[in-house]
Amino acid sequence: MFICPNCKKSSDSSVCFHCTLMSVNFQSLMESVVASSEPVESKQPTSHPITAPSCTVGRGLENDIVIDDMSMSRLHAQILKEGDDYFLEDVQSRNGTLLNGQVILNLTPLANGDVISFGFVKLQFLIERSNGQSYAKLVASQEKTARAGLELNDYVRAYEKFKEGGVEGPASIDSTAFAPSREPARIIPEWCQKTCDQELVEFNNQLAILRDRAEQIADEIAELEGRALLLESLRNSLLLGEGAELKNACVNVFEFLGWEVKQLASDAQELHLTWDGKTEAVVRVAWTDSEAGREDFGKILVSKTNCWIGSGQDVKGIMVLGMLSDRPPVDRADWGFSEELVLRAKKSDVCLISTWQLLGIYRDLESDTQTAETLRNSLMAARGRLAMLDLRTPSGLAYD
Repeated sequence: MFICPNCKKSSDSSVCFHCTLMSVNFQSLMESVVASSEPVESKQPTSHPITAPSCTVGRGLENDIVIDDMSMSRLHAQILKEGDDYFLEDVQSRNGTLLNGQVILNLTPLANGDVISFGFVKLQFLIERSNGQSYAKLVASQEKTARAGLELNDYVRAYEKFKEGGVEGPASIDSTAFAPSREPARIIPEWCQKTCDQELVEFNNQLAILRDRAEQIADEIAELEGRALLLESLRNSLLLGEGAELKNACVNVFEFLGWEVKQLASDAQELHLTWDGKTEAVVRVAWTDSEAGREDFGKILVSKTNCWIGSGQDVKGIMVLGMLSDRPPVDRADWGFSEELVLRAKKSDVCLISTWQLLGIYRDLESDTQTAETLRNSLMAARGRLAMLDLRTPSGLAYD
């Protein structure tokens, strides 16, 4: 007994009597298609013009740009146009959106030639100019996104190949066994169709339940893949990055904690954390291969003073330091903060935190070990160096 994948009806033979389709081991068939040395041509469009000021991208048919790939969410991202400038924004997709290999969580400017990854789909953003006007489009990127294992799209491709009768695969696969039967369809009389119809209805109901479970599991897998991708990206950027890469990773963590993060055009290393429209903290992101410099610390004090002059309110100072070193973080007891700097930070209401600790904060937030409110309050209350932590334990950060 098998369920025909074409007409969804059951048959007790290797051939479906309803549509003459033969029984197929689709797992073996799929592997033969994926392992084939001859690549399967994609039926996706190779060029997607961006014609609207707000252009949505996703798997759902309601989007401006529709990409039929199971690694994409139904509504995955959007591209906004303001004047001649374009911006990319992820809209809480399951597998995330990457720009030139970096995860984005907020509105990010696009430049000609940027490579965008929507889940496992890579497209290149291109701008063409004609008669004084600019036109943008997404085109298939030459880069390949590695996928672990076999995807649902591979099953679809295998099934399409099977229906075409053109399966090619390893010698161990007998592709001729998968060819559709060319015999004429058998006419099934009504009395025969009614035989065992209740049992068939029950079987089909059970199949529907299993398919729903499979879809739920697929959604959970996609969500976990997205979370793993984000954690891996943040880990690499916080522990090894510098410059804009490090700053953007810090922005992501502070936004996860619930703050609205404002980046200053006048100083690429300074961030303002606001809550209910009020600035609560001034953040300085720095990186070094030795120890934190007085200049970066001094700029925090200047910014705190400027905030007090403008609003009459004292704000918190936070200095985030990334250590450019091959040594494991657990071997760096002071993490580049000198005793002189720690003493001044205590007197000036400045929290000194390493990117190692910032990663631990995100880890505790992501794993629900601590709430965002608890973590925010801990940072706002800390003076001097934040208590050390060990990421090798489930929760190594001592929160005051």
